Amino acid sequence: MSSIFVQVKGVSGVQKMLRPWLEPELDKQLDAATKKSAQFLAKQLRSELRPISKHMARAVRVKRARRDKPAWVVGSRRKTPPGAFWWHMVIGGTKDHGPRKAAALVFVPGWNPYLGASSHGVGNGWVRASRVRGVKPNPLVKRVADRYGAQAYDILGQALLKA
Repeated sequence: MSSIFVQVKGVSGVQKMLRPWLEPELDKQLDAATKKSAQFLAKQLRSELRPISKHMARAVRVKRARRDKPAWVVGSRRKTPPGAFWWHMVIGGTKDHGPRKAAALVFVPGWNPYLGASSHGVGNGWVRASRVRGVKPNPLVKRVADRYGAQAYDILGQALLKA
């Protein structure tokens, strides 16, 4: 039969032993660990997005959460280059739509002033349409989170154990 004997002398000994797991130090460790985990998920998301859209893959970013800190958010850069302002339309899809008051939509296919594409578009022709077919949702972020979430938690746990 074996026994374990723990002797703690005074409150200062307990505080010294638990210091790495108290507020300021623990928050710093959690912040660093969650950042590593978020960076891993962002890397996986970029590799999944690249075949669909290089612009969307380049727009993936990791930033500090505004609330519920310490936390990091994996999302997109919509406006600043290399932005993907259509990110939400690909992830969430779009509905069929058309003009409210005009008889038809008129646009140049392939022309996008935000991406620096040619102002002539593809084929140099104008397209007239009374309705535009919607796009089905492509929830890539959810699929990546589902596929790599366990590995991200492992990275988080390993980072906390190293600290």
